[in-house]
Amino acid sequence: MQPIAVQGPPNVGQSTSSSRSQDKSVKDKLFDIFSKDVRTRTALAAFLMGMQQLSGIDGVLYYAPLLFQQAGLASSDASFFASGVSAIVIFGVTIPALIWADKWGRRHSTIYGGVGLSITMFLMGALYAGNVVHSSTGAGRWIVIVSIYIFAVIYSLSWGVGIKIYAAEIQPQRTRASATSLAHGSNWASNFLVALTTPILLSRSSFGAYFLFGGCTLITALICAVFMPETKGRSLDEIEEAFKSKSLESRSFVRIIRPITGQGQ
Repeated sequence: MQPIAVQGPPNVGQSTSSSRSQDKSVKDKLFDIFSKDVRTRTALAAFLMGMQQLSGIDGVLYYAPLLFQQAGLASSDASFFASGVSAIVIFGVTIPALIWADKWGRRHSTIYGGVGLSITMFLMGALYAGNVVHSSTGAGRWIVIVSIYIFAVIYSLSWGVGIKIYAAEIQPQRTRASATSLAHGSNWASNFLVALTTPILLSRSSFGAYFLFGGCTLITALICAVFMPETKGRSLDEIEEAFKSKSLESRSFVRIIRPITGQGQ
């Protein structure tokens, strides 16, 4: 008898090969965000997205009624109304921030926004540390309440919009999806940390949380002043050159102008 050759479906080998190729491609993309030419950008994006939450914005949003009660709005209705107003203010301010984001640039809005956020946080912390915030009398409580609104406005005009845009646009096409996903993971991890620790910090110290968040925003502003190139009006090639450059001038609003060969000679 002749041996019978048994053959499987015609596309099994091709499907297996294609599956292995796709798995390898996914792994390559994940490791590619840490390659030498983009790892600085990956780290900067993850850092900025994490520090965006460590500014204390979610502590303000999640626990606004508690913050307003601590500042002197003893009535629960008044504190909830004040927190609702803060949400409306943030929404209203975010709209012009989206429109003017390209006009302001990412670098300056992040640096100056960080300084502004730290000032408001340090001010509130100092008022509580100096024991000048009283629930029934004095101007201290009103300064704290106004400072919370000012903090929300500054955040919405600067960090709330610019950092998310920056984290995506500094990456080349091949790593943009993976690196941006990592940056958002950093953002959510910091979000969880802030949501978990803010009430604990407020229960143990009336001013500690404010100084902590103020320190985080100030440190971020200083780091951005040194390591954050401007991306407004720049192509991907120009952004790459800015990250390679050690000059602070190339990290500002000045565009990188390349000579065109064959002209002016």
